[in-house]
Amino acid sequence: MSGLLLDTQVVIASIYHPGRLAPAVRQALEDPGRDRVISVITAFEMAVKTSLGKLPLPRAFARDFTAAFEETVDRLSARSLDVRLSHAARVRLLPFHHRDPFDRLLIAQALEEGLTMVSSDRHFSAYSGLKLMPA
Repeated sequence: MSGLLLDTQVVIASIYHPGRLAPAVRQALEDPGRDRVISVITAFEMAVKTSLGKLPLPRAFARDFTAAFEETVDRLSARSLDVRLSHAARVRLLPFHHRDPFDRLLIAQALEEGLTMVSSDRHFSAYSGLKLMPA
């Protein structure tokens, strides 16, 4: 089984609104045999969008963002994925089907690491070679 790289909106929905996720995604997230991965890029995206007032998060994130994010990773029985130079280099080669820099980096990470991207973003399907699980 391949690992699952969770898009930011999937991370948020899986903790706070799991009923909004597709049944196949909920089942995959509950499968102890599935490797679940959350990129630190998700933390960057959450922090930036929260600071711009575009993403409300629970108070725990305002009190201690690092602890709240780490708790989220733990609650999903996931592992954290750091950004590597190979991920940045892959972004440079991606076509511009999607302009969001956070999503482009997540796509690059999924491609470089051989992970299945879990997302409801329709732009992701335009990337050749990207394994995608619709959320």
